[in-house]
Amino acid sequence: VPSLSDLCATCIAGNIDDFIIKNSDFPGHRYAWRSANFNVRIGTPAAERILQELSDLGLLENGHLVLFSERFASLKRVSIKNAHVGLHFLRIFLSNLKLAELSVGHMPEITVEDVMRSVRKDTFESLRSLDIGGMTMMHRRMLTMEFLARLRNLEALNVSGTIFDSECLCIVVKSLSRLQFLDISATSVDDISCLTALKTRMREIRMDRLSIRDPNQAAIALSTILELKELEKLSVVSDRVDLPRPHAANSLCKMDVLPNLRHLDISGNLFSLTTSDIDVFVETHPNLEVLALFYCRPNLSVQLNAVLAKHPRIAFIGDCCERHWLKTMQVCWDCPNQVHKAMSCILTAIQRGERV
Repeated sequence: VPSLSDLCATCIAGNIDDFIIKNSDFPGHRYAWRSANFNVRIGTPAAERILQELSDLGLLENGHLVLFSERFASLKRVSIKNAHVGLHFLRIFLSNLKLAELSVGHMPEITVEDVMRSVRKDTFESLRSLDIGGMTMMHRRMLTMEFLARLRNLEALNVSGTIFDSECLCIVVKSLSRLQFLDISATSVDDISCLTALKTRMREIRMDRLSIRDPNQAAIALSTILELKELEKLSVVSDRVDLPRPHAANSLCKMDVLPNLRHLDISGNLFSLTTSDIDVFVETHPNLEVLALFYCRPNLSVQLNAVLAKHPRIAFIGDCCERHWLKTMQVCWDCPNQVHKAMSCILTAIQRGERV
């Protein structure tokens, strides 16, 4: 259920024209908030939530950015995606803010380099979270890496859906020693072995649909993952491929391997784990709460049902039945790929004339 503050932010964003006026009192400011007192500033997090809602609803325009400048609002976190905003206006906006979190994406005419050149100098020190998923990177990727390497205090990085590759990953890992969250999904990364340098730091990794097609690559990936002792969430979704089971899979039964893992998504079963592997892993990992396994062979789904019936504490979500689809949407409401898969399964079942 949305909170009252979220509902208010959605209402304001959806009716933005009712809350602003054309502004002639402050040169360079096209709009101002409709208020009897022009000295009023919208505080954090209300301003951040309204800005994000405007962006999410596709209503954010160049002229609106001034409403969230230091003159009218207080911001530490900025999220602008799928917005009709030009580089000139974005540059002016970002250059006047000291940010802790920045999420920018899906604006075809603006590149990662444009964003990095726009942020204020002290933001390179203050930034803790950067989401540039889906952004265009110039083919001079090393220039982008130079910018990213300057974010010494960064703890969370999302580069999914970009031309990020294994070389880029090595540079980032070497430069950003505080990194705890990483999303490299749908990139060209095929070697994650450098992540062992952060084995005492990493808390969450999403590496869905990487360019891993070779058995050796898969084996190295699994061996690397097993060294990340502090990992709490792991997503390794892949299109179903028939690769041999890596020898490292034998280590899954050890209690000191991934002892803190709470959420595991291995949809596609990249590492060709057996029901026995999964049974032992669940048995030896009492902190595990969610196991997702879509895109697997039907017989494996049926076998997993029987195995996981022994472990009622685990929320298993997969291809199998209505109960699992509903559980997917309840547990993984903030994971669009999994929710989309659950909805696709329901639609397929309906088309087949099955009861759901």
